[in-house]
Amino acid sequence: MPHVIPVSRIRALFLGLALLFAVVFVIGGQQLFAESLPLADGLVLTEIYRDYEGDTWFPSYDRSRWRQRQREPHAASDGTKFDFVLYEPTA
Repeated sequence: MPHVIPVSRIRALFLGLALLFAVVFVIGGQQLFAESLPLADGLVLTEIYRDYEGDTWFPSYDRSRWRQRQREPHAASDGTKFDFVLYEPTA
């Protein structure tokens, strides 16, 4: 009898995509981020230095597991500062 490991549909999707592609990007929403974060080999984030009202946020995560590899500072036409940041696992 084959071994069956129950996984969410999201994780099953990522496992399938990982067989086809070397890199898979997750572009939201909140539940998708939360379910895919434990599978991540890296994070590519936009850090915006301004507060916005909204109902969807990137989930809390253990920042000690990640180290910054690259940061590109930018400013929008309205002066809002933001950075594109690449994180890699610490282990």
